Amino acid sequence: MLTAADRTTAEAGISALNDQRNIQLYALFVPTTGDQTAPDYATEVATQNSLGGNDALIVVVVDDRRDAIWVGPLLCAITNDELDTVLASHVEPTLQSGSWGQAISDGAQAIGDAGLGDITGG
Repeated sequence: MLTAADRTTAEAGISALNDQRNIQLYALFVPTTGDQTAPDYATEVATQNSLGGNDALIVVVVDDRRDAIWVGPLLCAITNDELDTVLASHVEPTLQSGSWGQAISDGAQAIGDAGLGDITGG
């Protein structure tokens, strides 16, 4: 679903998050989650793929216009309110503008900021 440029932008943000904060972020774009909520879907994907520890996952459900973030147990300092801010203020506005790769990059930056207790609205 991503163009080559989107993929490059997303990967740069993901790499920076890993280099700077040792958080391994994955991004998944799917058309729909069916009857499952986006957070439940993210949890299921994380479980099936053995994500944990310092891993994080952003799921974007394109046709359903939903999204979610899952974080591993070592990222427990990041609160649910901070994750909501990451989505609402950093990921969703960029998704709405059609900049899919930038949305992931912005999300990566915001997750890193949240891990430092320094997250703010977009």
